[in-house]
Parts: sequence; C-alpha cells; structure tokens
Amino acid sequence: IFSPRASAMAPHVGDEAVAIAWARANNDLIKRCVDLYPDIFAGVCMLPQNPKTDLTASVAELRRCVEELGFIGCNLNPDPGGGHFTAPPLTDRFW
Repeated sequence: IFSPRASAMAPHVGDEAVAIAWARANNDLIKRCVDLYPDIFAGVCMLPQNPKTDLTASVAELRRCVEELGFIGCNLNPDPGGGHFTAPPLTDRFW
C-alpha cells in the first residue's frame, strides 16, 4: 500500500482550494509511483479534509482516486484540525 502519512496531509493549512490542490498533487504522485511499480504498490489516497468545509471535495477526490486512478482506499487524517482543536474530531458526525 502506497499512501501519504497522515501527519503530512495538513488539511488545516490554507483554505479548501489549497487542501484540494494538495490532495490532488499527492494522489497524482502516488499514481505515478504505482504505475512505475504495479506489482509492488497499490494506491491509497489522501482526502482534502479541510475542517472549514463540508465533505463535498473529499467525496469527489475519493471517487476520482478509486474510479479513475484505481486506488484501493483512502488514508484519513485523524486530526484534521492539525492539533489546534478548532475542528470537530474525526469521530464527530460532521465528518
């Protein structure tokens, strides 16, 4: 399984547009690595879990990664607020 580390996802940095661009860039890079070594790696994506927005962008990125890039799952950041405790925890109904 090839995926980003949760601590490097940083969905709380910037706004929703930054989170989307960062997730897409990381997921596209993962896809390149999987394509280079398909017998070794399976892709697992990150989602733009920006704590200031709803899940629309996250659902769209998950669909893109599974349906278009062939990923087998996603890696969620358990602390989307980046330790600032200003966002609901991952266990909250919000997510």
